[in-house]
Amino acid sequence: MKTPDEKASPLFTRREMLALTGAGAAAVPFLMAGCGSAEETTTTAAPATTAAPVDDTSTGPKRLVVSALAYASCPCVGIIMVGARNAAELVGWDYQGILTDQEDSPDTLNATYEQSITLQPDVIIGGMWFDPSEPQAERAMDQGIHFVAVNTARKEWLAEHNVPYVGQDLYLGGVLVGEETAKILVERGITTGHMLTGNVSPGSLPIEERYRGIADGVAAFNAANGTDFTTEQFPDQSATLSESIPIWQAKITEVGDDLVALAGTSTQTHIANYRIAEELGWAPGDVIISGFDTDPIINEAIETGYSSFTIDQQFFAQGFMAVMQAWQFVERGMFAPKIYDTGNAVVTAEKIAAINVRDASLNDLAGYYGIKLGR
Repeated sequence: MKTPDEKASPLFTRREMLALTGAGAAAVPFLMAGCGSAEETTTTAAPATTAAPVDDTSTGPKRLVVSALAYASCPCVGIIMVGARNAAELVGWDYQGILTDQEDSPDTLNATYEQSITLQPDVIIGGMWFDPSEPQAERAMDQGIHFVAVNTARKEWLAEHNVPYVGQDLYLGGVLVGEETAKILVERGITTGHMLTGNVSPGSLPIEERYRGIADGVAAFNAANGTDFTTEQFPDQSATLSESIPIWQAKITEVGDDLVALAGTSTQTHIANYRIAEELGWAPGDVIISGFDTDPIINEAIETGYSSFTIDQQFFAQGFMAVMQAWQFVERGMFAPKIYDTGNAVVTAEKIAAINVRDASLNDLAGYYGIKLGR
């Protein structure tokens, strides 16, 4: 396989964009900024490689941006890294991605932040899935490192520390899943029954917030429409399918004929729900499946009719915009909006062809950068 330096870039380089806009010299071959090797998925931080020399001053001096994203079991994190690295490339910054191949937990997220701060970068963009991220982000800022929260953060903490956030409104996403799932059931003549939600990582802020939204959304729908749907969340180990499937089988047997829907809160659980439907021999639509995120497997579930819809939060935009906001602040003194909402778009079978094209391009770019997507 060719290395990034031997292949044509899938996107414009920064120099090419400057040339096209008349803001810089003619386009020339460009060495990709930042790390892009398998080392960035281990617990040992690999030294960031060096971008091509910058021969203009339109974007300011070269700086280092690090992404602290420990959630390696989720393919979403790799796409956030792709967006962050692409943005760093365009502004001439070096980029370092920090992941861990350990189990997602407060301890592993804490270790990711420790490594990130040790590198003494100019900027850290960090996922804030567990509590240790907050004191670590504060420690980074105390050392003069600019910090942008990405994908997940508590609104109260953001306001208290005046930190910008790029990502989805997690609770509202859950409300949308609950309401839309209930609507589909009513359209099929079903007005009562039990909805199951798997939890890939108990205690993780995005999972808990989304389930809180699902439960509240379903309760509000019941009150407005006279339906009687109930919801339940349980730990499903969906980061590892071989462990998750028997857990789901046992839970589904326990619920029995009352089961009407599987409403997921993560990429991993959405994938597990599709696989359990296949494992149990369900026909598409026997039990309504819905959830979050796009992924080749989730997209296939929607194409085949097993999943009714997914909520797209645009992972690439989360990494890309976090770095761009940091650049605007560091080089131009521009303060970012406190919350940059990357969305809660409902993706159905009618829209999946366009999503497939987009996701294929992002997966290609991940391969080009050498960024591993966990599955």
